[in-house]
Amino acid sequence: MSEIELWQAVIGELEQGESCALLTVADSQGSSPGKVGALMVAGKRGPLCGTVGGGRVERDLVDRVKHELKAGMLAPMFLPKQHWPSSANSSGMVCGGRQTLVAVPLSTAELPGIRQLVNQLKAGNVAGWTVSAQGWQRLEAPPDRPVLIAEENRWCYRHRSALGWPVYLIGGGHVSLALTRVLAELDFRVTVVEERSGIATLESNHQAWRRVQCCYESLAEVVESGPEVFVAIMTHDHERDRAALRALKQCSVGYLGLLGSRTKVRHLLADETLSGLATEPYFHAPLGLEIGSHTPNEIAISIAAQMISVRQAR
Repeated sequence: MSEIELWQAVIGELEQGESCALLTVADSQGSSPGKVGALMVAGKRGPLCGTVGGGRVERDLVDRVKHELKAGMLAPMFLPKQHWPSSANSSGMVCGGRQTLVAVPLSTAELPGIRQLVNQLKAGNVAGWTVSAQGWQRLEAPPDRPVLIAEENRWCYRHRSALGWPVYLIGGGHVSLALTRVLAELDFRVTVVEERSGIATLESNHQAWRRVQCCYESLAEVVESGPEVFVAIMTHDHERDRAALRALKQCSVGYLGLLGSRTKVRHLLADETLSGLATEPYFHAPLGLEIGSHTPNEIAISIAAQMISVRQAR
């Protein structure tokens, strides 16, 4: 789920005149469900979009939110939870760890700020918002990372919103299409770059954030730089793979992968213009984890799993 989907669900509910609530994991330690920044929106009928980890804690919180929304008495909530059976304030779960959840009501008063936030995200910009005992508010300057400030009886959670980790898929074929579908559900922002025109798999790829047509020799002008940027080369021809590798070798990215067999990888890396690339820690070839994958969908799963592993290590 992308954050845009969640906010669009909120907008749809509010435009129908229905109030709803935003639920957030503001802090998490140990084996507690739901990472920091996990989001969910619930209405009078129950969950609308997202999750804060599932299980008993989510169910109890959603039930409470539903009841208080129907009664018109939902106020901002700050809820520390302990997931140890022996804890004095145990949540009833036995997974270990602890987390802090917050829930705030949303009404039509927040609609202008939420629409501005969605427009920022659609443009590919980073945005921010905060929740506190005073409710929800969009931030003009987003924080560098999600942060919870809690002292005495005051609390404030600041959230950093983005369209997802940027991924560039070089090539618009079958694996690219399958991988886009997977990554779109995993908080990645996918741009597909293809130099050919009239490619059916590219034209049917509606889940990509952007589709760019350019020759692969010009990739350095298209691919953004940064340690959070992922690039996967999967063109239709090994010589075009070579052109892409040459164009991207000097780019500063956090992940550069090449799809193909070990024989193909060795052949390409024997090119003296690509010498040294194989020893770079950010270079992954053959692309993806070894899970015995063969079909485009299976290969997409192996690549997505590898990308998640790299992302989690950051």
